[in-house]
Amino acid sequence: MRELAARSFGGEPGQWCWDDQAGPRPQLLRDGVRAWATLSHSGEHLAAAVASQPIGLDLELPRRPRDVMALARHMFAADEVSRLDETEAGVERERRFYMFWALKEARGKRGGEGLQATQARRISARPGAAGDAEACVWPLGDTGALAVAGWPGLRIQAHGLPTDISAAHWTYVAVD
Repeated sequence: MRELAARSFGGEPGQWCWDDQAGPRPQLLRDGVRAWATLSHSGEHLAAAVASQPIGLDLELPRRPRDVMALARHMFAADEVSRLDETEAGVERERRFYMFWALKEARGKRGGEGLQATQARRISARPGAAGDAEACVWPLGDTGALAVAGWPGLRIQAHGLPTDISAAHWTYVAVD
């Protein structure tokens, strides 16, 4: 994370220190410059991000079958469950499930509260225009996903992602 902060904001990696008083969102400091940090791993894979504002990231590369509809009914907003239920069972439904799941986890990390069912069900991820989006998600493999949640108009420099995929842009909307 220190190397990433140095590449993104300047200085040397050893100059960046963790802010022990930062609270639930990890932050690095160097000479009054603050970098919010986020990590996620799935199996042997790791994703990391730093930003000038609170940011969250989630990497999902599923390794075993799950009852995605049961998990969705517990964690997703009603309209997300409906969109998932309308998708034919199989790879496409799993791909959509992990996309929503990654968006939920990334948002929870951005806010510092983590992934909580009651909060997750009150927020719906909806496709958005690039200029207004506060999250991006990349499909990975057959059913995996990488999501980053930041702020409206978020711009991302991604390194290490396959060059043949592009991000879809999303916004978060409060629902009843």
